[in-house]
Amino acid sequence: MTVGLVWYKLWAVGGERVFYGVFGIFKVFAPISYAIYIFHFPILNFFVNSELAAYPVLCVLSILVAVLIVAYVADTWVQKWVNGLSIWGKWRSQGALSQHSTVAVQPKIQSAL
Repeated sequence: MTVGLVWYKLWAVGGERVFYGVFGIFKVFAPISYAIYIFHFPILNFFVNSELAAYPVLCVLSILVAVLIVAYVADTWVQKWVNGLSIWGKWRSQGALSQHSTVAVQPKIQSAL
């Protein structure tokens, strides 16, 4: 509770800049966070078991770059492609899902009145 009160007082005197300065980086990684979660372990395992593991700094940098690239590609390109293949994705792209859901919900609302 104390932290909340201090945060509230800081917000009034420019804490908003501090907040976005500290947590703003998450805005960049939020869209690919699930892909990072999915792909980080296989990539980590690959690099740790490679010859690059003898150079820890280079290995960590390689892991970070590889995870971010794979997560970005998977989330932006592959996910859109998979959505296009599915029936759900086709419904969404044609707008049929929103029309279908309003037709299905509307009679229930009218019958309740």
